[in-house]
Amino acid sequence: MTSSVREDVIRVVREARGTVRRMARATTEEKNTAIRAMAAALQRSRGAILEANATDVEDARVAC
Repeated sequence: MTSSVREDVIRVVREARGTVRRMARATTEEKNTAIRAMAAALQRSRGAILEANATDVEDARVAC
């Protein structure tokens, strides 16, 4: 793992730990609101996600 990737992974893990702590203190209503917002964001990004996935699948096929 390159140092840049390692640093990125460490940063993401640290951010996730903070998020876990905040979510543990959140009310059910706050958690539900967050889940709904994430679901809406996924729906809005559906086309881009599927396009990127298709590219990844094709790249994997070519690599094999």
